[in-house]
Amino acid sequence: MRFISASFACSVAIAATSSGQVSAPRGLRVLDSVRVLESDTLFVSRPTQMVLGARGNVYLTESREARVLDIAPTGRINGVFGRKGRGPGEFESPSAITMLGDTVLAVYDHATKRVTLIDIQRWTLKRVSPLLTQWLPAIKFYDGDLFVTSWDFETKTSIARVVEGTGALEDRQGVIPSLGAQTQMLITGAFWNGTFAPVGDQMFAMFEVSNSLYAWKRGAREAREIALPVVRRRGVPPGLFGTLLQDPAKATPAMLLDRSAPVAIAPVSADIVGIVTVDAKVTSEQWSGVHYLTLYDHRRNRVCADVPVPASQIKVALMDPLPIVALHGDILALLEQAVDQAGDPVQLLRRYRIEPSQCAWTAIAR
Repeated sequence: MRFISASFACSVAIAATSSGQVSAPRGLRVLDSVRVLESDTLFVSRPTQMVLGARGNVYLTESREARVLDIAPTGRINGVFGRKGRGPGEFESPSAITMLGDTVLAVYDHATKRVTLIDIQRWTLKRVSPLLTQWLPAIKFYDGDLFVTSWDFETKTSIARVVEGTGALEDRQGVIPSLGAQTQMLITGAFWNGTFAPVGDQMFAMFEVSNSLYAWKRGAREAREIALPVVRRRGVPPGLFGTLLQDPAKATPAMLLDRSAPVAIAPVSADIVGIVTVDAKVTSEQWSGVHYLTLYDHRRNRVCADVPVPASQIKVALMDPLPIVALHGDILALLEQAVDQAGDPVQLLRRYRIEPSQCAWTAIAR
């Protein structure tokens, strides 16, 4: 069933309707805002991650319903893949999702430690492969191979290639941010999240324990650290993790989430990488989130930092998910809970065009 907290319907930051009128800051242009057309059997329950296809379709994982949804640009739910279970084509807790071209979806299920590959055109199962990883990973295809975030403190790397058929991890590469390398418990205990994207012959990655973006040549174990300016987003406050490590028992949800976390990275063009972070705000038993888009031009070594992504910013119960985002080329999509003018819950899909030419660019010192 669809979820909505009691306070959700009465605490509206913006009265979102199917038209979802919002204004966008420089660097983003509103394309559309559509209401997901739900029914008693086809609905959005607890979305985890989503990817945006070349034709505008959105594919998202749902942990509670143990399935993948295909949502058309019109908001119509075209199809459902999967159900609860451990057999082929079934899920226990689907989370990470990525796309190979516009033909194959890969969905990671942490409970079963495996990746399910879905033929998008036929909406059928291709195959199921194991994935032997300790942490919930980000997953991306690179030249047909599947790569994942995977911390290895012996090699001091953070990304690895999945060996098809066995699920073993090879071709370890990238780096571990200095704070995480110095204090392994920080990552192994709670703060292991990160995201990455292949861009040409390079990898770009960002992790929740650092304000920096990291870039390296494919296969390398040394990276260039790019200190992204913190303009509007919260960033990682100095001393936050040290305080948490000194007395973990005193950690509250508000303290644990008092930082910016990276949630998406993708190439916007041949020269520009887009990074989306989220700032969560916890009040009592509720939370809300604000997303920011940062563009990094790796050819000119400049940045357009912290463009706020317009959304309703409605408070929801801590057990409910914040809005989720996806990048595909110069399109940014955001799926969020909202309420219509009658106060009824809806799922709203917003799409924006990323416009680098309209950004306020700043050079980064080398």
